[in-house]
Amino acid sequence: MSDSSLTFDLTVKASLYARAGIEEYWVLDVAGRRLIAHRSPRAGKYNSVEAYGEGETIAPLSAPAARFCLADVLLG
Repeated sequence: MSDSSLTFDLTVKASLYARAGIEEYWVLDVAGRRLIAHRSPRAGKYNSVEAYGEGETIAPLSAPAARFCLADVLLG
């Protein structure tokens, strides 16, 4: 979630998590006011990478009814 680790989180860490088979990995880009959701790992990469903006909602794959709006997280 740190601005200083954003590049690392989106590249190296995402690759490690995909290779480990982590089904879903989220990165909060505070400066860009967005959340990047990585889903569906295959062969060491995530097949689905989507960015969600401040006014959008998202839910974890494991709890689809637990939707929340990013504006609630990106206060300020």
